[in-house]
Amino acid sequence: MKTNSINVDDIDLRTPLAPFRLAGAVVDEYAFLKSAYQAGEPNKIGLEIGFQQLSGGEDGNFVGIQNTITVRIGHSQGSYLVMTVTTKFDFAQAYINGLTQEDGSIVLPIAITQHLAVLTLGIIRGALLAKTTPVILNGYALPTIDLTQLLDKDWVLNSYSE
Repeated sequence: MKTNSINVDDIDLRTPLAPFRLAGAVVDEYAFLKSAYQAGEPNKIGLEIGFQQLSGGEDGNFVGIQNTITVRIGHSQGSYLVMTVTTKFDFAQAYINGLTQEDGSIVLPIAITQHLAVLTLGIIRGALLAKTTPVILNGYALPTIDLTQLLDKDWVLNSYSE
């Protein structure tokens, strides 16, 4: 049986496109409203997506970028499941310096916002699986969400203290 695969041996990790790391992830909110639940597949999913520049320390310099996504799942009568996850990403200072404007804001390129949001949404998928295992939603899968259609421009991030 032949499998499709890609083999890449020469990725230079010293010069990545946007040197960053996932520094943390927190489930800020999880609510399952059993009284609002109706059997069957949900017909409504809502998303709220936000990014913030995090500053901190005595000098107030850049320390990271925070992405928060809230997912609401339900029917036309309302949501019965709400989950908010916040992820924090640390970036190489040299990369951020290239994105920083004179007023201190950071213009985060569209490709990076999309990538960070995809990672956060993946964490939401895992958290939903873990949280819904003991309840009647076990087995419901969050459908594919095309974040490239929702995040279609660069984001300007103003300074925000941790």
